[in-house]
Amino acid sequence: MPLFRRSTDKTTAPRSIKAVVDSFSSAYAHAKNVEKDGKKEEAVTLYKKALDSLANLNADQVPETERKNISDILYSISNTLVMLENIELSRSSFELALKFDPSNSKGIYSYAKLFLERGEDTLSLEKLLKEAIEGNPGSDELQVALGEVYERNGKREDAINAYNKALELNPNNAEIAERLMNFYEGDEISQKKYLELLRKTGDRERILEAYIHMINEGRLEMLEEAKNVLPNEPRLYSIEAKMLIDDGKIDLAKAKIKEILSMDPDSVEGNMLEEYIEVLDSISPEEQPIELRISKMINKGNIGDAIEIARKAGLSNEDIFFIALNGGDYDYSLKLASSFHNPTAYRCLVLAETDVDEAEREMNAYVANNQKDPFAWVVKSIIADYKGNELGTRNFLNMALRLEPKILKENYIGRFKNFKDEDWFNQLKKQILP
Repeated sequence: MPLFRRSTDKTTAPRSIKAVVDSFSSAYAHAKNVEKDGKKEEAVTLYKKALDSLANLNADQVPETERKNISDILYSISNTLVMLENIELSRSSFELALKFDPSNSKGIYSYAKLFLERGEDTLSLEKLLKEAIEGNPGSDELQVALGEVYERNGKREDAINAYNKALELNPNNAEIAERLMNFYEGDEISQKKYLELLRKTGDRERILEAYIHMINEGRLEMLEEAKNVLPNEPRLYSIEAKMLIDDGKIDLAKAKIKEILSMDPDSVEGNMLEEYIEVLDSISPEEQPIELRISKMINKGNIGDAIEIARKAGLSNEDIFFIALNGGDYDYSLKLASSFHNPTAYRCLVLAETDVDEAEREMNAYVANNQKDPFAWVVKSIIADYKGNELGTRNFLNMALRLEPKILKENYIGRFKNFKDEDWFNQLKKQILP
């Protein structure tokens, strides 16, 4: 008798497991069809029925291939239930999916992304992803998801570490590279580490995109490094040519464009720039873009002509003030300063170019009686920057922003040439520049 019972156990157990799995698959298919018909509440009930059919099943007794299949279906149910706004049941389905296949990194990643998009309970998601990574240490996808969760939770360094780990696991993952590029803006140390990792991939296109991104973000010093890393790259020379055109250095720009076309006669940017130069050469100076005409005059030292062009174009007195100041015509700048509503602040901005100590004394006296003048704090920050007082520069800028969030313009930002705290300063530029 006992032998018969043991024999029955051996033959019926697999059939029992198969019956449960078949019942689950059938319930899932039914729920999916009901959901497609738009019957959301009924679909949720049927999805719950499908989950309940697995509740008492020992996952270890299910063949591995079947476990992976069940896990995939459960992740699909989890995602669907999130869309149907049943978060609690979605979590139950997710936990069951992990039970059947803890190594299903794609399923975990998909579920994590869904919750990230909803912005829900990221602290719990952080814990869950850490546990998932312990069982899937080679998953770059889970590292990316964890990095994004860290980012949402304000853990910047942890996020950088997670993204770097993901890139080490999969150097050819373009999504990770893009995330790191965006995340590293203004952070020289992180950018350097990112570029080192990126260079190991040998992916010239992505390396080029990274350098161009940094240069466009204002890291102009990266241009020379990029040209060394990627010699004879026409697009880098195109950036240089555009800069020369913007500065009004047309002859130098022409020479640079010739270099581009000698490297690649079919270069789209090179040919476009050549056509642009030809257009500039074919029209009279009076018809050329106003910014270009002014730049050309300043570069030639013809500040008076630059001011005259600006006057005829109807530029504001403040714009002309900065043209004169940047061109070194301090007398004309001082003359204009007297016409502004806070002439002392503008006068001290000019004075800082020739006598920074005197400018500081005058500004301190002015600010003592004009503490609510945001431009006065901007000028104080510029003077502090000239004197190498980085803490003062930062504090005075913060004061200006508190008084008037839109006070700072690119004209002022460009003057902080010695600023060392690039992380903070780049965040400031993002805040105030379009």
